[in-house]
Amino acid sequence: MNYLLWQAEFFGSPVPPLTIAKRMLDPEQSISHFDIYHHGDWRQHHAPIGSFTWLGQVYDQNGRAIQLDNRIRKVGGYGINWDSTPPETTGTVELPGGQQLAFDLDLDFDAQLDWRAFIVTLGSGRPGVADGWDLKLNSNSTSQKIAFTLRNSTGTTNTVEKTFAQLQTSKARLETATWLVTQSMGIQNQWTDYLLATLFGSGDAASPALARSSSALEWEGRYAMLPDYSPRLRVYRLRAPVMGSQEIVAYIGRGGELLRAHIPVVNVDILNRQYYPQRKPRE
Repeated sequence: MNYLLWQAEFFGSPVPPLTIAKRMLDPEQSISHFDIYHHGDWRQHHAPIGSFTWLGQVYDQNGRAIQLDNRIRKVGGYGINWDSTPPETTGTVELPGGQQLAFDLDLDFDAQLDWRAFIVTLGSGRPGVADGWDLKLNSNSTSQKIAFTLRNSTGTTNTVEKTFAQLQTSKARLETATWLVTQSMGIQNQWTDYLLATLFGSGDAASPALARSSSALEWEGRYAMLPDYSPRLRVYRLRAPVMGSQEIVAYIGRGGELLRAHIPVVNVDILNRQYYPQRKPRE
């Protein structure tokens, strides 16, 4: 019987994604540091191209934080924040050509795990420089809109609002994405070119992959082993198709912490530093 249980957990028995999501939003460890690598670079002992800190928090019905060792108060919601924690992490990622992209992410969920709001902030990562800029994406479930606010190096601010219904069309997504990257990191940036080509194809027509894609990711959860780590460690694996044949793959610890993820659209790996410490470059 023990062998059968071991086999089920190590060889891919299904796990409801909601079960994994509950553990991620209420993890046993609230703070984790992550490094960002070009896909496969960690195995080759290459340096990371960025890093960030993950902070998970549980709130009561009055919006006050509930500590991990105190779950007496009734849970009113959950929050996730990605940012920098100097000197451990930078909250930036290096784009092709050396440009530093700073980022900050705030997600808010209610007690039933439904999202309530998110704020994403992107910037040049070089405050005070001539070509500095920052972009904020702000949305909540009540308005059913996303506001894109872009501030350029001169201090000029432009805001574009799109409803979720409008963004269901590939044309609206292409127009919005093109405007954003042209005004921020630049349309000629190699990563931008790759991202737009992957999401929208070239020219005026949307790519077949985008036309087939759903507005909501369809997650599949299973028991698994963590790659490049001890086979004794039992984890969850989440997978979701994105843009056709590509897949987002994430490995989640049994305590709810993110351990590893691959984001195919930009071809990067996100690795939890506790499990994947930075390696010394090969000489």
